[in-house]
Amino acid sequence: MPAQPAGRGSGRSRDCQRRPPQAGRSWWGGRHGPRQSRPTFPKEVRHAESRPHPSLDHARRCADAGRRTLLAHHGWSWAEGEQTTLEGTVESVSMNPPHPTIQVRDAQGTVWQVDLGNPNQTARSGFTADTAGPGDAITVIGNRNQDQSAHMKAVRIVIDGQNYDMYPERIQAD
Repeated sequence: MPAQPAGRGSGRSRDCQRRPPQAGRSWWGGRHGPRQSRPTFPKEVRHAESRPHPSLDHARRCADAGRRTLLAHHGWSWAEGEQTTLEGTVESVSMNPPHPTIQVRDAQGTVWQVDLGNPNQTARSGFTADTAGPGDAITVIGNRNQDQSAHMKAVRIVIDGQNYDMYPERIQAD
């Protein structure tokens, strides 16, 4: 019977298709020669799993460093309880997740980052990337960051007299 080539249907697994490291010798012994010994490692290498993995330490550091960033767009705990009104002109609009943002320049020249709702909330409000552009007048009602930086989360934005309510349930009475 002719020899069937190694591969699909040959009955051999893919691991057995590899050639041994030296001609005439096999990793596993048997008719091709004695079993080769496995390489040995120093004790500290063999028991490395008992030490924390360096990537876990890196992940912890990144999580600690990014905690403020996560708070910046999840929930309202980072924002003041009272709402503020910001009037200015649009510098840029970004509709990228996790939250669309608008950069707004106020009368004093400060550029504010205004976080909108998540993409679905923003779309439900009627606001799109084409609704506002650089130079458009805008009024933002929202909650400012507690650290008093030029950052706020919009509850409502007003452009050309049109209201776009990101969080209608959070709008405080005038």
